[in-house]
Amino acid sequence: MTPETLFTKAFNSMPNQFTGDMFVAKLKDLGMKPKSIKYYEKRRTLFYRNNTTKVNRRTYEKRNLFNQVKPKSELEKAIELIKSHGLKVFKEI
Repeated sequence: MTPETLFTKAFNSMPNQFTGDMFVAKLKDLGMKPKSIKYYEKRRTLFYRNNTTKVNRRTYEKRNLFNQVKPKSELEKAIELIKSHGLKVFKEI
């Protein structure tokens, strides 16, 4: 199995809030060796960034990826304002 599939399996079995130690313990339960866990540390950090938000120094919270609304940039807000006045925007950046 690839590290990403093991990360996903461990992530899906975690509660809503968890620590990095809990995540590593679950990876060990799934059969990943401690040497491999250390080797894939950068990938695990990237996985955390993509799927969680950091609550405090050691605690992570699962991010709801399905209902997540991306905040609008200033440019998008300006384009909507222009369109609401009935004007056309020819080239969106």
